[in-house]
Amino acid sequence: MDEKIYDVVVIGAGPGGYHSAIRASQLGLSVACVEKDDGTGNGGLGGVCLNWGCIPSKSLLKNAELVNTLKNADQWGIDIGDWSADIGKAVDRSRMVSKTLTQGIAYLFKKNKIDLFKGLGTITSSTQVVINHEDTITSKNIVIATGSRAKDLPGIKLNGTSVISARQALELREKPSKLAIIGASAIGCEFAYYFNSYGTEIMLFELMDRLVPKEDGDVSAELEKQFASQGIAFATGTTVQKVMQKNGLMQIIYETGGEQKEFVCDKVLLGVGVQPNTDNLGLENIDVKTSGPGFIEVDGHMKTNVSGIYAVGDVTGKLPLAHVAFDQGIVAAETVANLEPFPITDYENMPRCTYCQPQIASIGLTEEEAKHRNL
Repeated sequence: MDEKIYDVVVIGAGPGGYHSAIRASQLGLSVACVEKDDGTGNGGLGGVCLNWGCIPSKSLLKNAELVNTLKNADQWGIDIGDWSADIGKAVDRSRMVSKTLTQGIAYLFKKNKIDLFKGLGTITSSTQVVINHEDTITSKNIVIATGSRAKDLPGIKLNGTSVISARQALELREKPSKLAIIGASAIGCEFAYYFNSYGTEIMLFELMDRLVPKEDGDVSAELEKQFASQGIAFATGTTVQKVMQKNGLMQIIYETGGEQKEFVCDKVLLGVGVQPNTDNLGLENIDVKTSGPGFIEVDGHMKTNVSGIYAVGDVTGKLPLAHVAFDQGIVAAETVANLEPFPITDYENMPRCTYCQPQIASIGLTEEEAKHRNL
């Protein structure tokens, strides 16, 4: 490789990474971006959001919405006769939508003269990143934007076939007959609505005492009412004790209301949060401070405790939402360029949405949280 010294190297091309890279280039900095190929054929540009999260899931949810509209066509005075919904074609459409948008990022990288290196980036010093354990690139600053991945539950491990994450759920071209979903926050509720629309029998499990437990209690109550009317079964205040394979099916043993019960299904979808992609990144080589399972600690300008090292997006453990990563990426780039941007310190007043039906949008404290703080 050439002995070029970049102003910024961004590791990861998800929402935080590509926004940081593009903004840094717009400010006149020389920029490289390292992104491992995830098998999508586009080099992983766009990260989870564009490839395996926000974008493809919203595409599928739009299909589900249309399916439900057609089910009730007669209410609109429309007779469409016999019809069928092909979930495989819905998946194909969602993959095409993702591909189109990631091609747009490739165009923006080229337009902004950002050098893209495909491979696994490992930090070996505060100024060097090794790609695939072979080639080294040097930079004055490094922005870590490696994102996160779905996490397991104790005793319940993701295997990609019978126990799946949202990523595998997005590619199911045949609907399960029965599906258990563990976790009733945004991911769990969105997939419950999606698969139920195509005729899958759903059982949604939630440890807390209501669906979407981070939303206002009134919102949870209305969602539970609507889900029940749609035929989506759920069990709140529930502990899933065991998941095991039996006679080719998955057996869920759970406790609710002091009773032990069983649910048998084809697949289990885990939607219980994320863990940061900071393992095998080389953080130990530069002594970056982390917390919990490996989240990188940052200040309001995305600075870590190591000079010249920044982190944005899910790896910071602040709020795993794409629009949060967007803003963090821009703040990091502007900080590197000495623009002194307004710091991000308030993660409570960030908008959040859940795109099932009914859709949910909120910002700030819930009523319960406000009362707890005597506001």
